[in-house]
Amino acid sequence: MNEVQQFCKTHEACREGAEWASQYQTLADVWANCQRGDWMIWMLDKSGEHKQMIVRLACACAEHVLEIYETRYPKDDRPRKTIAAALAWSENPTDDNRRSAAGAADAAAGAAWADARAAGAADVAAWAADAAAALADGADDARSNERAWQAAKIREIYGEWK
Repeated sequence: MNEVQQFCKTHEACREGAEWASQYQTLADVWANCQRGDWMIWMLDKSGEHKQMIVRLACACAEHVLEIYETRYPKDDRPRKTIAAALAWSENPTDDNRRSAAGAADAAAGAAWADARAAGAADVAAWAADAAAALADGADDARSNERAWQAAKIREIYGEWK
């Protein structure tokens, strides 16, 4: 069993992700070729990456589609405030910043995007791709394009697989 198969088995990867990843021998190869931000964030989470980095990456994905939400709900600034509070915590993970981020997230609980946030950072990336698709004529293309953007952005911020 190679390292990719072991990682997927140990961390109970979804069937689709595990099947896709099985074409590669190393996690570095999976990382370099992955076109799904949610899967990349999942990999980082399961590898034990610092939560601050994972939150920063999820916020980058959410920020990229924030305009979609704000166009639909122009008077609702809760998602923007939640992202700002989460980023503040990721830069300086104090108890005060954690409470601020939790409070902002709780205040945004009624916002459509917050449903994914409650489930985890990888779900925020998945939601962001779905949000891009929901308002596009070619939903599958929009979702695919958003996922590819996320993957490139995550590699830009994080770098190569460590």
